[in-house]
Amino acid sequence: MSSNIEARAWTIVKCGMEIIKEVKKERNVKIDSIINKVYNLGEIWDNVFNQEDIMPKSKPKLLGGSVRPKGNQFEGRIMILGKTHYIYSAEEAECITELNKLYAKGLIAKKNHKKRKDNPEPIKFHEWLNKWLIVYKQPTVSDYTYYLYTRIIRNHIKKGLPNVELDKITNMDVQIFLNKFIDNKQRTGETAHNLLKECLKQAVINGLCQRNPAEGIKRKKHTRTTGQPLTREEERQFLKDIEPLIYRDYFKVCLYSGARRSEALRLTVSDIDWKNNKLHIPGTKTQTSDRTIPIFENLKKVLQKITPAEDGRLFPFLGDAVTKYFKQVCPKHRLHDLRTTFISRCYEAEIPIKIVSDWAGHKTSEVTIQHYLKISKEMEEKFTKKLNDFSQIFPQKSNHNPEKNNKKEQ
Repeated sequence: MSSNIEARAWTIVKCGMEIIKEVKKERNVKIDSIINKVYNLGEIWDNVFNQEDIMPKSKPKLLGGSVRPKGNQFEGRIMILGKTHYIYSAEEAECITELNKLYAKGLIAKKNHKKRKDNPEPIKFHEWLNKWLIVYKQPTVSDYTYYLYTRIIRNHIKKGLPNVELDKITNMDVQIFLNKFIDNKQRTGETAHNLLKECLKQAVINGLCQRNPAEGIKRKKHTRTTGQPLTREEERQFLKDIEPLIYRDYFKVCLYSGARRSEALRLTVSDIDWKNNKLHIPGTKTQTSDRTIPIFENLKKVLQKITPAEDGRLFPFLGDAVTKYFKQVCPKHRLHDLRTTFISRCYEAEIPIKIVSDWAGHKTSEVTIQHYLKISKEMEEKFTKKLNDFSQIFPQKSNHNPEKNNKKEQ
């Protein structure tokens, strides 16, 4: 066998030498002859060195995974992105080769996966609004506040801003949208702006966009208009005018309990505790708005007359309807002024402000003082008289003594 190898090897050497000689004869080089001889050299090489008995094929190197014998075959395993892949082959080398192919594909898959993770798929603005509202906002606000936010997003934000990728929304888009609320619905515009700032800020944190286009907006600040309590005379006339209305008891409950519009509408039979003389008011605005107040005498007379609906609700009315009818009866005031009137009457009765604040469901007493306490004409006259009476009980001593002054002059 060794003599055969030597003979074929010598043939290869001779062919190589002939090719070198012909290449040196630059003018007489025949390209076809060289190509044929190189081709023959290649064939001779294959015959000499590709025979298994002379030079057996080496086992390929395993790049990843593992190979083990299993029965009459080999089993290869490799994990790619958390999923295990299997290869079965009768030859170990073939099994390793196929496993290496999977390993190469796995590297590409991991690279693409990391790229998608670092650069998530673009999300449209309206889709993100919906996700943000459910995931980040709904768990932190009351049901009623969530309902209001849903309405503002549906009726204003989605209609005013395009449904494009988040990075394509510009500061100018937001500015033009909010400019619509300069002369009308300023409070709605303020709420819409706050929602946009929070929503897009979270998008930046989540890596969905590079900057918050709702920042740096020039907007006319909303001046909150505080309500005015009904005067005593207005209250008497109001109670007289609402007698024929089906909303009569509803308006009286608002007046005698200080409940907000939505809170009074949500009252049910189960909220009345006759045994302990307490009324539970289901708060809808803040955590402290859910509260329990005493059933005052005027409030008790109203509650005892109410016939609840089949579902237990005391007032099965729509919010817009009660607001509309209140305006017809009391055009100079808002429905919320009944709440302001209740708080003012408590203050006139000299009830401590902390108790009044708790009954109103305010987070702090400062809110009650800043937005609800109004000095009525009757209240001013009452405290003026009180100060005058106090001055008469403790008269100030005068330093003026005519006799002493005359003696000094003499």
